[in-house]
Amino acid sequence: MEINKKAEDRVVSSVELFEELSRIEPQKTFNSGFMNLDRMTKGFKEGDLVILSGLTGAGKSQFAVALAKKYIEQGINPLFFSYEISSQELFERFGQQVPVFYLPRINKSKSPQWIETKIEEAIKGFGTKVVFIDHLHYLVDEYTTRSKNTSEMLGQMCRDFKQIARRLRVVIVLLCHVRKFTTTRPNMQDVKDSSGIIQEADAVLIIHRTGKKRSRKSANQEEEFETDNKATLYLDKIRRMGGKIGKIDYVFENGDFLEDTWQ
Repeated sequence: MEINKKAEDRVVSSVELFEELSRIEPQKTFNSGFMNLDRMTKGFKEGDLVILSGLTGAGKSQFAVALAKKYIEQGINPLFFSYEISSQELFERFGQQVPVFYLPRINKSKSPQWIETKIEEAIKGFGTKVVFIDHLHYLVDEYTTRSKNTSEMLGQMCRDFKQIARRLRVVIVLLCHVRKFTTTRPNMQDVKDSSGIIQEADAVLIIHRTGKKRSRKSANQEEEFETDNKATLYLDKIRRMGGKIGKIDYVFENGDFLEDTWQ
C-alpha cells in the first residue's frame, strides 16, 4: 500500500504532531473579571462552550450582561445574539450608559450556520473573542421539531456551537432554560433537554435566586418566581484542569451582580 505523505489525515507520530501543534498560537484564556469565578474556572479559553442556566426570572440574561460588562472593562467587546429579549431591553439592562459591544442589527436566522457567519463578521470587523447567545431553546422552531426529537436536535446544536467555538477560537456563552420550577436549587440535570447539552459543555453555570413561585396569567406562560436580592452561582461542571466545582454567592444591587463569598 502506497502512503500519501501529503494527505491531511495521514497517520503520524506523536512527536511530529506535537511539534506541528506547538507552532500554532496557544489558546488564549479570558478571565471574567469576577475574582472568585476566575479562581474556580481558571478563566474561559478560546474554544470553550459555557452553559449558563437557571429558572425563568432567576437572572440568566442579567448575569450574562454582568459578565459582558466585565469583559468590556478589559477591552474585550463581546458579540450578543439576543433572541429572548429585544435589543432595546438588552440596552436597558446595561444601564443608562450603554457600553460598546456588538450584535446583528436584525436576527434574520436561528441557524448555527447563520450565527457562525455573524461571528466571523464580528471577528474580522471588531476582533470579537466572546459570544453570548440568549438563548438555546429559542433557536428551535416548533414546526421543525415535529419530525425530530427536540433533545437530539438541541444536542446537535450544542455540538455545532462547540465546533464553531473551536474553529473560530472564541468563547461561546450559551443560555438555556431549566425544565420546570423547583423548590430546591436546579442542577445541570435540570437543564431542559439536558443530555446532549451538558455533554458538549466545557463549563455549566447555574444561577439561582431564592424566592417564591409566581402564579401564571395563562396556561402557555412560562413559570416564574419572585426573588430577593441574594443569588448563588453554582459551578456544576468545569472541564478545565485545576478547575473547581462549587458555588459563589452574589448580591444583586442596582441591576448588577456583586460577588459576596465562595466555597
